[in-house]
Amino acid sequence: MVGCRCPVCTSSDPRNRRTRCSALLRWGGLPGLLGVPAASFCAQATILGFLFSLCGFFLTPLGSALSRRHEWQADAFATALTGTPRAIATALAKLCRDNLANLHPHPLYAWFHYSHPPIAVRIARLTGRGESAVQRHS
Repeated sequence: MVGCRCPVCTSSDPRNRRTRCSALLRWGGLPGLLGVPAASFCAQATILGFLFSLCGFFLTPLGSALSRRHEWQADAFATALTGTPRAIATALAKLCRDNLANLHPHPLYAWFHYSHPPIAVRIARLTGRGESAVQRHS
């Protein structure tokens, strides 16, 4: 394995010697993933960014599910704190109208991309009319 030749690692400045490229960039196997025998530091950083974006894409549903869970908890807390679920539902409807939100997104799209539960489902749950709708979108 050839050592890293990036400007930071080859610098003669003693302050920069402590700063090294990450282990993945020094590994040297990143270009091999694309069938290239060698690549510059910038090319390896680009390959690494591409791989991280792929991982992020596949982890999106997990992050969205956790965020939606927190939103359900926030709605329950706000209802318990104020004691007026209908007022919260009215505020959500106004936000939806002002921001031109999609009231009824496709369930798979909402599951994958939405960090908040769909507004119609939240309002139905707050007003006590949507336990079955909540179970479909949770």
